[in-house]
Amino acid sequence: MNFSRNFKIGFSLCAIFAAGVVIGAILTKQYSRQEPMRRPPFDNWSTKTMQLLQGKLNLSAEQQPKIKAILEDTEKEFQARHCQEVIERGQIVERAQQRVDQELTPEQRKLHSDLIAEFRAKDRARHKSFPPRP
Repeated sequence: MNFSRNFKIGFSLCAIFAAGVVIGAILTKQYSRQEPMRRPPFDNWSTKTMQLLQGKLNLSAEQQPKIKAILEDTEKEFQARHCQEVIERGQIVERAQQRVDQELTPEQRKLHSDLIAEFRAKDRARHKSFPPRP
């Protein structure tokens, strides 16, 4: 009877740890694959769009500075939104990691913390232009 109980407890702890590893791996893979971490598609968007509009619409000298200002403002909004999305995705991953930690033993938490630190180091190496996370 005692062996069966200890086996169930041990098996449950192993299952929780395995679930944490699997969830962590899936989140890590998804997080590292996200498009916003690469060069944003709106890089020089205003210049390219201005060239397109000028070529297709034959903008007047009076229209050009006004439309250019509108496009530059829009590009700034794109960039701000991109940065916000990166921050929000990071926060989602942080919350998931904290929730996983709640299910782990102290020893498992230490291993999980080491895995997260390892992932962040690799992530920083891939994306050197991003500031380090706390």
